[in-house]
Formats: sequence, C-alpha cells, structure tokens
Amino acid sequence: MSPEKPSPLAAHRSVAEDCRLTILKGATNAVALTSGGRHLLIGCQTLDELRHAGIVPENVEWVLLSHHHRTAFPGANELAALGAKIAVPEAERPLFERASEFWRTETFRVHVYEFHPSRLNPRQDLPVARGLHEYETVEWRGQSVLAIATPGPTSGGMTYLVGARDKAVAYVGDLICGDGRIRDFYSLQGRHIWPEGELMEYHGFGERAADVLSSLNRILELEPDLLIPSCGSIVRSPRKAVEVLSNCLTRCLANYHSVSALRWYFPTAWPEYPVEVETLKARCRPLPAWVIEVSPTTRVLVGQHGEAFVLDCAGDSVEQLLKLQADGRLGPIQHVWVTHYHDDHVGRIRDVQARTGCSVIAHQSMADILRRPEAYWMPCLEPHPVIPARVTHEGESWEWAGLRLTAFRFPGQTLFDAALLAERDGQRVLFVGDSLTP
Repeated sequence: MSPEKPSPLAAHRSVAEDCRLTILKGATNAVALTSGGRHLLIGCQTLDELRHAGIVPENVEWVLLSHHHRTAFPGANELAALGAKIAVPEAERPLFERASEFWRTETFRVHVYEFHPSRLNPRQDLPVARGLHEYETVEWRGQSVLAIATPGPTSGGMTYLVGARDKAVAYVGDLICGDGRIRDFYSLQGRHIWPEGELMEYHGFGERAADVLSSLNRILELEPDLLIPSCGSIVRSPRKAVEVLSNCLTRCLANYHSVSALRWYFPTAWPEYPVEVETLKARCRPLPAWVIEVSPTTRVLVGQHGEAFVLDCAGDSVEQLLKLQADGRLGPIQHVWVTHYHDDHVGRIRDVQARTGCSVIAHQSMADILRRPEAYWMPCLEPHPVIPARVTHEGESWEWAGLRLTAFRFPGQTLFDAALLAERDGQRVLFVGDSLTP
C-alpha cells in the first residue's frame, strides 16, 4: 500500500520547541537542525564551512541528501567518517554505496549514448544508513522532516520539507537554482518515447525539463514559503520563481527544436514542434558524380583515375567499399579522413586499413582523442586508438587525384570536429560530419 499524500504543510510549519533551524548559504546550500548541541543536516557543506557556520562536524548525527550528484554534498564522506549517518533516496542508493563501480567499468565510458548516470556521480563510495521512500518522515529529536520524490536532473531525486518557526522550507536539490534558473542543462538530457519507439538520451535535449516542472509544481501544492536549492540563491517567492523557470524552459526548448537536427532525422517525434519536411528537402542538392554515399555515415571521393578517398568509416562501410571496388566503381582506397571522433564514424577505420593499407588523415582538432581515447571521458567514444598518418592544420590545402582539399576546424556536434572542403571541376562540397542538416 502506497503512503498517503501529505496535506499542505501545516504539520511542518513549526520547529520542535528546543530545535533551531539554520539555513546555511554557500557554494552549496544546506539546512541545519540543531538540538541539544547535536545536528541534522539536509544537504551538506565542507567541514570548514560547517565550522564557520557554528556547526560542530563531530556532533552531526544525520545527513539527508537529495540526489546523487557529488556537487550537492561536499563533506559528506568526511562526516560519515566522523560517525554521521547518511540518508538518501532509496531509488538512488546504489549510486552512493557503489559509486566506485561507475568509475572502474568501461560500460559508462565507451560507446555511451546516455547521459545518466552522469559524470557527476560520487567519486567515492558513501555508506548509507537509511534509504528514504516517497512521503516517508524522518523523526529526529522531536522534529519531522518529510521526504517527497521529485525526479528531475536525476530520476530518484527527493525534496525534504521541514518547518522553520512559522514558515515551511523545502530543500529541493538541483530542481531549481535561484529564481527562474537551473544549475545546468546537461542534466536534463532524457529519453524520448514516441509512437515509433524510444530515442536514447543522446537525442533527448531537455527531455527532463517536464519532470523538473512537474516536481516543482508538486512542491508548490504543499505551499512552502522558501525553496532551498543545493546551489544558487534562496527562493523566497516560489510560485513566481517556478513560473519564470517554466517560461524560460518553454522558450529554450522551442528555440532548440526550431534548429535541431532531429527535425530532419525524426520529423514526427515531437508533434508539439511541427516540421515542414518538404521545406527541408527543398534545401538538399544532389552530390557531384565524384562523391559516392556509401552508408549513412560514410562518403567517398573518387579521384580522376578512380582512386578513393574515404570520409569516415563505420557500420558496414568496409563491405560496401569492397563491393564498389569489385563492381569496378572504385580503384585503390588511399586515405580515410575523419570528420569527428564518434564511434559511428570511426568504428571501422582500423578494419579498412587492415584490408586496404590506406592511411588516416585527421585534423589537429581531434588527433589526440583518436590516438589516446583512454585519456578521455566523452560520449560515443571508440575505445580502440586510430593513428593518423597525417595531421592537418587550420586552412591547410593540398591536391589529391584532381581534387583540391582544404581542412578546417569545425566545432559543431562535438568540439573534436573538422570539415573538409573538396573542389573539382568548379564544384565545391564541404563535408561536416554530423554538424549540420537541412
């Protein structure tokens, strides 16, 4: 049987007679309840910050954490080592207790197209004394703290409600960051479900914005007087702040969807943002005869004597290239150019090198991540090194098989991106990988 939804915060508008509530402001915010020289913290700060605020770290009995992002609880491991008990949302408990597993495994480092769990995970395992569920109450020295499930930047995040004399305070974690603001947009990446399937978080810019607003509106129904974010300024007019945030998120997402590549790839996935597909198609032009589309992420330039200059290589591109050779449409494959480091563009480069002996040409903007992928923690990362035989510099031009080629740094879909301008017989084509669509 699920817990009963609480009525508005009448029961949480007063602090126990001998209990003092203090709002601790800083790089991270926290709420401290103090009774008999002992403390309960909602949120956390460093030990030095706590001492400066008059909180004796050795006297902290409990720490209640709203979500698993380590930016929200500096000092928690140190407090646990001093004997404090840690309470967290039960739904996120493994991310606290087994945090080190995230950093040890390759699962969350290579071939990753999901943002969550994110690089904001704790770096150290944190011992958890209690996992909290929806509408569960923490009783401490005569004071009640109510836990409310409020998913948003993390799926299992919680808000904690507590009284402050004649006011009700809601500690909301990263749901909001001051009046009408959020801490970061990256954490709002989320999966998108539509009639044709489910899109991974890689394509889900801002998909968790609806969760954030829904959670904040749930809290507003309980009529808190103050919202305490884990970082940012204290929110003293909750309804106004949430309204401003809602308007900002709505405008931001509308702007994003007006230019997003997804309107080309998945034009019907977001019916609230209609797409005129024919208008986009009208912007397309046929490729010159000396460019062959091999696969969704691979193209090939054909030289004056049939030589091949491949642009990216992944999926079944090696087999398709060999078939083109067998059919007499391509001569020897001489080079592979890399537009960007993503695995769906470089995953078969080593294979095509092994089969044909071709060399790799890459721009200086991405040479290092290709050579040393183990040194990076980036989405869509191919774990096996790709070694460029030639590294181009900004604006560098050269002649190849009757074409003039020019390399440019082209940050777009990634910072490790490059563009290649190919010119032949008065025709010019700029290859930009995934950075632009119609």
